[in-house]
Amino acid sequence: METRILFLDDSGKPDVARASGAVVIGGFAIDSSA
Repeated sequence: METRILFLDDSGKPDVARASGAVVIGGFAIDSSA
């Protein structure tokens, strides 16, 4: 059975003072048997 480890990070939050209101979400997944 293959298992992967997943890491996600959300940086920031929608800000009413900024026009974009963007939230950045990044992450990666690795094979745990490596």
